Amino acid sequence: PSLDILKEKVSTIVTTELTQVNINESVSKVAKILIEKGIGGVPVIDDDGSLVGVFTERDILLLIGRYQLF
Repeated sequence: PSLDILKEKVSTIVTTELTQVNINESVSKVAKILIEKGIGGVPVIDDDGSLVGVFTERDILLLIGRYQLF
């Protein structure tokens, strides 16, 4: 494998189908969306449609650790 792949433009691999969630959505619902869509994270928007963050699989792991759910 060549390191030339690191020069590849993001536009050649990015998906144009955008999934986003509202900031008031439950973690359970967002986790289901990640699983169903086979994605690792989603943009989070507020009620005005402004981007306020990104929710990722890592956030779920942090919650599991915080609440000692292991």
